[in-house]
Amino acid sequence: MGELSFRELRRGSGSSSTIKRRGSIVIVDSVVLKDVWNNLDQRYNGRGELVSDEPPHVNFDNETVLVVLRGEFTAGGYGIEVMRVIEEDSRILVQAKGTGGIGMTTVMSYPYQIIAIATPPGLKPLEVELVR
Repeated sequence: MGELSFRELRRGSGSSSTIKRRGSIVIVDSVVLKDVWNNLDQRYNGRGELVSDEPPHVNFDNETVLVVLRGEFTAGGYGIEVMRVIEEDSRILVQAKGTGGIGMTTVMSYPYQIIAIATPPGLKPLEVELVR
């Protein structure tokens, strides 16, 4: 029990995301990771063609990937940041806080952060708690 280490794989505004909901996604294999990775911030080349981006390597025998989604905002400048990951008796608690809020640009955004937690997948349920 206690705090678990984690590493950030990516964070962004999600302004071109096809995933628009608030919540979280637990990822336990590289195929799903690549699909979610490319849907969070779709990138296009100069000819308007969708460009596939490779996520970093994750050892799914020892790590669980979690995507934390803050939801929809009608302006830019918002984000989400995982502060702590705590292993408890019956769950793994992920504490995150919202960042920003000035909203300087008028563009739809869907802030997210992807982390890899140093624990094998499926041992305990993961729960995300927004803190202030």
